Amino acid sequence: MTWYDLADPSRLDWWLHHPEIGDISFDTFTRLSANPLYVGEPPYEWPVNGFLLRDPQSNNLYVYAGVYSYGYWGEPSYCRLLRSRDNGANWEDLGPVLEGTIDLFDSVDGQRGHSPDVSVVYDDGIYHMIYDWGRHTTEEVKRDGGWAYAWSRSPEGPFERYPEPCFAQSNQPTVFGLYQMSYAAALVKRANDWLVITDMSTRHNHGGTWALVAFTAKHPGGPYSGPHFLLWPQTSVFYPTTVESFPVFPHDGYVYAPNTSVARNRTYQILYRAPIERAHLAEAWEVYQNGSVWHAEASDNEYYGIWGQTFSAEVEADGTMWAMFACKNSADCGTINVAHRPWDTPYRHGGVISAPSAPALTLVQRDYTAFNLKASLRSTGALQLVWQHRAPLGADKPSGAEGAVHPLSLGNCAALRLSPQGWALVRRDACGNEKEFSSGTLAPEAERYVVELEQCDDTLAIRLNGVLLWEGDWLAVLGCIGLIAEAHTRLWVDEFLISAEGSPARRALLPTEGTMGYGLLGDTWQESRGSQWRYGFGYTSEKPAAGCKWNWYGGGFTLWAPLAPHFGKCAVWVDGVEVGELDFGAPEAPSTPRYTHELPRGYHAVALIAKSGVLPCDSCEVAL
Repeated sequence: MTWYDLADPSRLDWWLHHPEIGDISFDTFTRLSANPLYVGEPPYEWPVNGFLLRDPQSNNLYVYAGVYSYGYWGEPSYCRLLRSRDNGANWEDLGPVLEGTIDLFDSVDGQRGHSPDVSVVYDDGIYHMIYDWGRHTTEEVKRDGGWAYAWSRSPEGPFERYPEPCFAQSNQPTVFGLYQMSYAAALVKRANDWLVITDMSTRHNHGGTWALVAFTAKHPGGPYSGPHFLLWPQTSVFYPTTVESFPVFPHDGYVYAPNTSVARNRTYQILYRAPIERAHLAEAWEVYQNGSVWHAEASDNEYYGIWGQTFSAEVEADGTMWAMFACKNSADCGTINVAHRPWDTPYRHGGVISAPSAPALTLVQRDYTAFNLKASLRSTGALQLVWQHRAPLGADKPSGAEGAVHPLSLGNCAALRLSPQGWALVRRDACGNEKEFSSGTLAPEAERYVVELEQCDDTLAIRLNGVLLWEGDWLAVLGCIGLIAEAHTRLWVDEFLISAEGSPARRALLPTEGTMGYGLLGDTWQESRGSQWRYGFGYTSEKPAAGCKWNWYGGGFTLWAPLAPHFGKCAVWVDGVEVGELDFGAPEAPSTPRYTHELPRGYHAVALIAKSGVLPCDSCEVAL
């Protein structure tokens, strides 16, 4: 019998990696024993951003922590400096290193402004700083923000601020009808100029959609040209949503941009990169790692997982990658932490599924009927081993942050529930309705679940820790195998052996994947329910040039949609190329396949862009 080891990182592309649904990570990051380096407390409960610097002069490690009030907008935010003189073993809190003032552009009505998030680059005796700024006011006509420049001859300051900002939202016309606020700025030195890469979002950073953009200047203090859009949802090329980036980091001729999920679970990361000298060009960027970049530890300082931003990294000459990361603890206060890993060894045997705030699902993207499985699992709470999974995949909301796996994606499968309270063998139908076939208690001292599952053509046998748990009639049905970590748990996959290679799988991506994928704001879409939609719901938009887009890693696709007299025409774009037109305007008819396109295995996207009438958004079936 040939066994396929799915706990081996060589198989990581067999697993589903998704910002809202879930991710399994084989990363090799090791935490510092000194974590957390800093914990928020009233009135500054949220130190949830930061920047890591290895000082080339002193060899000290510095963390510039962005410190906020709970919910971001209470007291004026500021930047706090932490220092380690002994390579991370011990840390000193040096207090505020940058604060807003009452006499510069960030001030309004005598209030000092916000100045939380910074990046620092040393060059020729000067520490160049780019920092975020914002006015501390709720009055719409007085609000403004962006990023600015300061400098010092010491990494510990004082930093001399330039009298005018490099970027102010008030001077930026809206781009693509959406983007106006540039923030979370990271500075990079190039051969003949300076590069700033920032996030860009809606006015006052109300969110809903996020882009990665670049600005360039001959001097780090500006003036800067831009924004040059690099990665953003409203294209027809692969870009998973919803993600946000800060800060980028340079290494060995490239700029790397880690992007973190802004769903309820935020441990999914996708790492892009571009050659430094071409990093202001959208076509220069490529996917370097999709998922399996980061995991959350089962410690209170990482209770809600990575939060606020992605990690801030620096790769040193000895090949060590250092990473500062912010989390939230169980009291909902921010924590500042540091980890490291070998740059050239990103993966290890055995993965972790992190579910800090919501259930996390990941699947082996192959179809199986009869098979044997051996799994060695550890968890801080309840978990499910699933098989015969045939459910559609997607998020539980049509746009914006704080999404989670859709309830439909957890259905249409068989599942073995395991928890300290006991076990249960269940089957869920396509609507998620659950039927229990058997259940029992478990020894409370069990620290590991060693599961052996033998699915034959018409029988099933399950052994747990060497003991027969259940045996009986159970028809083999084609479907995926996977795992669910319940909310607020961590699930370690130490072994996951399957006796069959399986066959290529195709699964439907839900309408929410289409609306979320193109990143238009929530008022673009109206939800519609009824049997005309493939899964009982869909979305329509009357807005000109509305669009929906599905992103995935795999092969070809088939678009499904209903027809209706008031529906209109749309252009079909695949991987940046317009390939056809669809007309949904016709007498009413239920959802069926409307367009099929074959593709080689890789990163893909298909977008529908409205040309006339109402645009419907149903589902897209893709080869995984």
